[in-house]
Amino acid sequence: MPRPTQKDFLKYTYGQLKGNFLGFLVGTSASRFVSTFFETRKVSNLWGLTAKKTIVSGDTLRVLEWFCALIVGFIAFEVVNNLLKDKLNTQPKSLVDPNKSEKI
Repeated sequence: MPRPTQKDFLKYTYGQLKGNFLGFLVGTSASRFVSTFFETRKVSNLWGLTAKKTIVSGDTLRVLEWFCALIVGFIAFEVVNNLLKDKLNTQPKSLVDPNKSEKI
């Protein structure tokens, strides 16, 4: 098995960072989306008496956030896979002319 080159290492690191950043964005946006419409009982809203949003239990809020993250993650994955993949995969032209046969 050949040793990975610095280019391979940087490509792998870039892919991991891009994936982790996308996951962070998906989780944050899903949580923010759910918290715009729902909240749980807490001291700041007098245990739901002065709440302006729909009150749900903590478990329900977590399930809603998980489901929202799933949907937003799927949409983000499809956008990256289908629309941005071709634009981000710019590779330099090959140094070897494909029309000429390479002699060993």
